[in-house]
Amino acid sequence: MTEKAQKLPKMLHSSLLNSLGRALNSTEPHVGADLLTHMFVVHNKVPTDSLKEGLLDLLKHGPKCEGTAFYDPNRMELATRYTRNLISSGQSFGSISWQDLELFLSMSINEGAILPSNLSTTDALPTVRKIGQSLHRASCALQFVSHLLSHQLKDVMKSAGDLPGRSGNTYDSGSIANGLVRQSSGVRGALKTVSMWNAKCWIRHGHWVLNSFDPSSPEGLYLTRDLRNRCRAETNRCLEL
Repeated sequence: MTEKAQKLPKMLHSSLLNSLGRALNSTEPHVGADLLTHMFVVHNKVPTDSLKEGLLDLLKHGPKCEGTAFYDPNRMELATRYTRNLISSGQSFGSISWQDLELFLSMSINEGAILPSNLSTTDALPTVRKIGQSLHRASCALQFVSHLLSHQLKDVMKSAGDLPGRSGNTYDSGSIANGLVRQSSGVRGALKTVSMWNAKCWIRHGHWVLNSFDPSSPEGLYLTRDLRNRCRAETNRCLEL
């Protein structure tokens, strides 16, 4: 067996895969994430397509309990880190359609609550906390898309350079780049849509980035500096990707 063949990753055994998958989607997700990472880094074992689909569903819709989605920033962060390690090693995540991309791009708008105009109400603080959680879920999903697209484009450019006469716009059928190209309005329309969602995110959440915190203001009486900083940090993550 050659050295190259020895380095090829192997699939996790189905029984172990089910256990680790359930552990990742439990009340102690760090246990599952640590074990999955250990199996990947130390033993060169990668998840099957079914677990990858589960990770993709987690990034799309968030954690679920009996079919009901809920916010869990810790679980989202762990899943994002694990997928980033897989992508860096060249692992694919199946076919991602333009509809999937639009879902990721719209998450910061469609899933986020609107900041109440009267922050003196008792529900102001829970609403802002929900905004921060929804922004975090959106930023994790966008990090995944950004990292995956970056690696896919690197592969495209490398292939275009290695093969004489090969066009740089030849993409794998399941890649994000292919979804952009095959989108009904073409690449121009895709870029317009990306810019539109970015502008909507600025309009909805840009005040977290632009407005400074004033503890003496009426708003400052109900929102702590830490909570505002979290919303600002997640907004920046969404806008930078």
